[in-house]
Amino acid sequence: MSGGRAWETMRSDEFAAALAEPDEWFVLLPTGAIEQHGRHLPVDVDIHCATEVCRAVATRDPRVIVAPPLPFGFSPAQTYKPGTITLSGKTLLAVLRDVCSSILAVGFTRLLVVNGHNGNKWMAGQAVSEIPREPGTFLGSLTYFDLSLDAFQEHRASALGGEGHAGELETSLELHLRPELVADERDVRYVTPNSSLGFVDLAVRGPLAGGGKSMRLEYPAGVMGDPKVATPELGRHVLEAAVAGIEQIIAETRVPAAASTAHLNGGN
Repeated sequence: MSGGRAWETMRSDEFAAALAEPDEWFVLLPTGAIEQHGRHLPVDVDIHCATEVCRAVATRDPRVIVAPPLPFGFSPAQTYKPGTITLSGKTLLAVLRDVCSSILAVGFTRLLVVNGHNGNKWMAGQAVSEIPREPGTFLGSLTYFDLSLDAFQEHRASALGGEGHAGELETSLELHLRPELVADERDVRYVTPNSSLGFVDLAVRGPLAGGGKSMRLEYPAGVMGDPKVATPELGRHVLEAAVAGIEQIIAETRVPAAASTAHLNGGN
């Protein structure tokens, strides 16, 4: 990592130096999943993409620390294809609570969970909401591709339904990051929504959750979307948008409270 820090390679004296200015240092915790992504992508896509987004932020900011990635997530819907390793929701929530609490206990006051798996989103949000913290501490979570949806919509080639799982967006990002691991033979199966108010596409997610359709029956190849139209150029746009969004959050949380309030109120 040419900029920033990897938590696991830091020495105790380096932690001590960072903790002398805890409000200036930002910790990013990548979370994701180990689950099937069709026959064209490796099973670590979710955690790999989340980690690479964090590392890209760290290369541009020397006061960012990337915590050791949490690879396993909540993936029971993907166990019908080999390669998936899943945690229960209860276990994932407990792990997130413990790891985030440990990072804050060290003395850091700025922590963002950067998630790469849609199935983790709600538990990550619950964990960061429940964990006790000192006044002035920032503890948040987001899913990286939610920061990239405008860029995806602008540059995508597929119609709606072209990205749900292992489709155009994820395949494009992996073509940008490590094309040698993306197979040329790719199955296509557009998302078939339960309802127009449900999951239509990664970029169009309505208020309806669930709905009863089986991944095993609806998407036997393990793909929801169109990975054939993926390009590394789209992947670059997705990565840049995610990095820019996290950089904005970091910059805003480093602004002193008084200055932030003045800005929000339109002050000078």
